[in-house]
Amino acid sequence: MMAALYLKKGAVINLQVKDKFELQAIHKALMEAKFHPSPEQPIVQSSPMVANFMHKVVNELEKINWVTEAEKKFRGIEYKNDWAEWRRNPPESIVLPCVVCNLSEIEELENTSEQEFFEFMEVLLSPYKVTKDKISEIVTAAKTKKI
Repeated sequence: MMAALYLKKGAVINLQVKDKFELQAIHKALMEAKFHPSPEQPIVQSSPMVANFMHKVVNELEKINWVTEAEKKFRGIEYKNDWAEWRRNPPESIVLPCVVCNLSEIEELENTSEQEFFEFMEVLLSPYKVTKDKISEIVTAAKTKKI
């Protein structure tokens, strides 16, 4: 399993990930950094580069969890772990602290275009993929929990 990391001016570093367990470890570490309730580096939470990399990791995890042809035939399932479902349903206990931490920026963006606000929230909540309605729910919940 290989992942490519891009450096400035188009240089590439190939990062070898031994197996899905290493990839899952990377995923867990990224999730801890991204959704830490009181991050030392808050920029990590709203970084498009971190968001993009997190999406790549989850995309790869989704690919390696595909079932065998026999499982498709006899059990009628397409994949073992439903990453798509996981992505649509971020648990409040994980995302709310991150949203609360970024409320000042969120409130500023609420006065800009809907598209700008939505794009920021997509980055902030990555690797989750949520609808505009779900984003509204999450922001409203975060505002009620604001200290």
